[in-house]
Amino acid sequence: MAIVAPWKNSKEISGREFLSNDLRVFVIPSTINSSLFSALAQGMPAGFRSHQTTTTCFGTIQKMTTGQPHRGPLQMKITFIAVVMMLMSTLTAAAKEVVKRDVIKTSAGDVELFFIGHASLMMTFQGKVIHFDPYGKMANYTTLPKADVIFITHDHNDHFDLEALQHIQKRETVVILPPICSERIPEGWVVTNGERLDVQGIDVQVMPAFNMANKRANGQLFHPKGIGNGYVLSFGDKRIYVAGDTENIAEMKALKDIDCAFLPMSTPSTMTPEMAANAAQAFRPKILYPYHYKETDPNRLTELLKDTPGIEVRIRQLR
Repeated sequence: MAIVAPWKNSKEISGREFLSNDLRVFVIPSTINSSLFSALAQGMPAGFRSHQTTTTCFGTIQKMTTGQPHRGPLQMKITFIAVVMMLMSTLTAAAKEVVKRDVIKTSAGDVELFFIGHASLMMTFQGKVIHFDPYGKMANYTTLPKADVIFITHDHNDHFDLEALQHIQKRETVVILPPICSERIPEGWVVTNGERLDVQGIDVQVMPAFNMANKRANGQLFHPKGIGNGYVLSFGDKRIYVAGDTENIAEMKALKDIDCAFLPMSTPSTMTPEMAANAAQAFRPKILYPYHYKETDPNRLTELLKDTPGIEVRIRQLR
């Protein structure tokens, strides 16, 4: 998927040509969740609120009426805007990458994965919206769907952004968080390593997340044991592991039947590509997303695992 804005000349997407002087184009799949589109539409410029849906070979195109004559070569009165998973004009300067979406098929319905950036993720399942580690530098959270459940892994500000979190909370939102975060969200559901939960019908296993070797200049570990959480969520017959900030700890390597895993890969605070590969070779997730990888080259992980059968490494914009 791509964004082109503005266009001064004709451009081509997937072999089709659009002509306009000032056309802004965003492309989404035709299966986009309507509530997600509605939420994203709130971030559109004034005059682009009214829309109709047209299905094309590109997916679902939302026709946004401007109320002003169009001065393009076709003298169109309607500017076409097709929206990506997130409206790029609402993203902050730190989040210029287009949010992608993957779908995991389960026995209880699809899980949609949205890659907001860094360690910030969003999932949808059976009408529920689940956020992980919302961080305002990755997106304008006022435009994103409100959460039914929010998972916080630890207290560092790039994982525990109270302002971003408040934008996606509603009265009934459940916030799952470790004890170190509880003072700032006293209404949260405090959980610790090793617990097993039922969260709105989703089985959740709380995992440890900590450093064993990587330390700050003062000699302290970046993430001491017992402070942060990782989470394994069961959706029907599929298990998705969001590791949090951790190294390749024994508890991670002992995991079984993981269908999809998000492993952090930034040095020196979490794992090197070699550590992440070592962990993946132990617990064998079917799909592996490196995330929170900052300046680390995620393709290095692909190279390290190229001869390991049964693991598909997927690179997304999760720097």
